[in-house]
Formats: sequence, structure tokens, C-alpha cells
Amino acid sequence: MFHNAGHIASYRDVLRLDTALAERTLQDMDDSGAVIPPNLVKDKFVFISADNIGINEGTLDGRSTFHATQMAVWQRGPSAGSVLDGIRLSKNETVAVPDAMNEIIPAATSS
Repeated sequence: MFHNAGHIASYRDVLRLDTALAERTLQDMDDSGAVIPPNLVKDKFVFISADNIGINEGTLDGRSTFHATQMAVWQRGPSAGSVLDGIRLSKNETVAVPDAMNEIIPAATSS
């Protein structure tokens, strides 16, 4: 209804834009799965926030738990361009996720 009235993008266009953003992120991903944002300025101080995620930590044996770390990186001041530079709607509405994105790296075990 809103799209037909010219107020918002169509659902298909939203899917195509979302796919284009995912494709761009996958292009910027290195072999370890880390993504360096293309708009970071070289030789400028970087701020980092990190948070640990722990699910079902209260078990005695540590089994059936999940742990992960999430990080956000930013800089103050003007960026080296927009993250959206060069983004065009994708021809696709979905993207194939590389297997590396779904791999679970086992935690080190102590003896």
C-alpha cells in the first residue's frame, strides 16, 4: 500500500539492496572471517567495544554452552568515504554465505 503510493521501496528492492550490502561485506572479509570496514581512515585512532556472549553458562560440566565475542570498531571525525559508495541494487534477492561464516572454532581445552 505504501509502495504503491510512492512512499517506500518495494519489498523486492529491499531484498536486492540487503543482498548488495551482504555481497560487499563478503568482498571485504579476510580469510579469518574478519571484516575491515572500507570507510576507516588509515593511521587514525580506532575505538573498539567488545562484548562476550554466554548462553547456558551455569552448567557444572560446561557442556551445551555457547560463547562468542562481538566487536564494534569506529573512529571519530570524517570517514574515508561512505560505506554505501559503489553500492548498486543486486540482481539477486539472496546471497550464498561462505562455509567459513558457519564454522565453529573449537575452544582450547586445558589438560
